[in-house]
Amino acid sequence: MQLLDHENIVKVLDVIDTEDSTITVMEYMSRGDMQAYLDDQGRMTEQEAQRLFRQLLSALNHCHKRGIVHWDLKPSNLFLDVDHNVKIAHFSLSYDYCPGEKLGTFCNTPAFAAPEIFLELMYLGPPVDVWSLGVILYIMVTGFEPFQGQDYQEMKQSVLTGHYHVPNDLAIIVNSKHATLIASMLTLDPTTRAPLPHVRQHLWVKMDEKKPLQPVRRWLGGDSPEHQRHP
Repeated sequence: MQLLDHENIVKVLDVIDTEDSTITVMEYMSRGDMQAYLDDQGRMTEQEAQRLFRQLLSALNHCHKRGIVHWDLKPSNLFLDVDHNVKIAHFSLSYDYCPGEKLGTFCNTPAFAAPEIFLELMYLGPPVDVWSLGVILYIMVTGFEPFQGQDYQEMKQSVLTGHYHVPNDLAIIVNSKHATLIASMLTLDPTTRAPLPHVRQHLWVKMDEKKPLQPVRRWLGGDSPEHQRHP
């Protein structure tokens, strides 16, 4: 994280070494993590999802350009600041890679893990992050995880089928403007999965790009930031 300097990545302010431990002083994210926000508010509006997704794409592009794969992207590792901007954190599983280098480590959060991780195949790093980001976008616009399973094996089977779990009353959302983008990111074959530069050029991502999107003021529990309990 100290190697990364981007407005949508949580900053490390200081590292303090003691005899017993290492203390990391990080930027304070007063709005908590995205998972808690989604649990409280439900799915996001299209404008809100578009704004935050653009920020995530910019931050992830910054990582990949510097040879860093996050490897564990999920809403609980994404944090919101007081202006409702999203920032990536928790790089504990991140990996420095060289372009074209294949990885062979098979750890990730199952609900957000790419198929090649379940199959224990040697794989390229960036497409793994793209898959996870596709799962996150799906959750942002529907409020549900695309793949379901009671345990690791069930989740593995769900992911490897490539079929999304779409609640009937939300089908119209997933089958609208977001459908081609989500499908391009949740492609089972990593060699045909949309690379990050293509995702950034998708029509939905670019839509109204020249028109500034204002922060969405949706405070948890309906409280103003002055009265909200800090996490």
